[in-house]
Amino acid sequence: MSIMEEKIIILTGEPGSGKTTAIINWINKSNIRAHGVLMPDFNGKRHFYNPYMDVAVPVEAENKAKGPDPDTIYRVGSQTFSKQAYRVASSWLKMKPPLNTDYYIIDGVGPLEMANEGLEPELSPVIESALKGAFTHVLILVIAKPLLSKLKRKYGLSNVKVIEQEGLAEFD
Repeated sequence: MSIMEEKIIILTGEPGSGKTTAIINWINKSNIRAHGVLMPDFNGKRHFYNPYMDVAVPVEAENKAKGPDPDTIYRVGSQTFSKQAYRVASSWLKMKPPLNTDYYIIDGVGPLEMANEGLEPELSPVIESALKGAFTHVLILVIAKPLLSKLKRKYGLSNVKVIEQEGLAEFD
């Protein structure tokens, strides 16, 4: 079965296992036309990246001496992320995927989205559209393995294909 026969694919793996790097390598190697939100490290700093627009926005918030401002940052464990960067990435999810793209990739779905923050509320309609077959793109969600069952429950993703990064090779 080709990846294009699937409506939704979940790419999963352990935290820090190279899921984002695998997606970016797959896009570049296979000349994949993709829209969405990736969360790679560029020069040691996490960014939101839209591969279709070739735009990157730094997502890590600066740690201030007096402590981070909860109105401007999200805290996930020891990491702090800019709410403004999330607003920019969320705006990409509001856009219809360009017609000349085949894949809609949302990387870094994590604890914030499970708590209805981060890329929410814009993420839910994208997933609902894919479940209803409302667009022709394949939706690829990238999530760390410890959150996989939560993601499937939250968004009603019981009948979707789940792969690990090595599984991308079968879709070249």
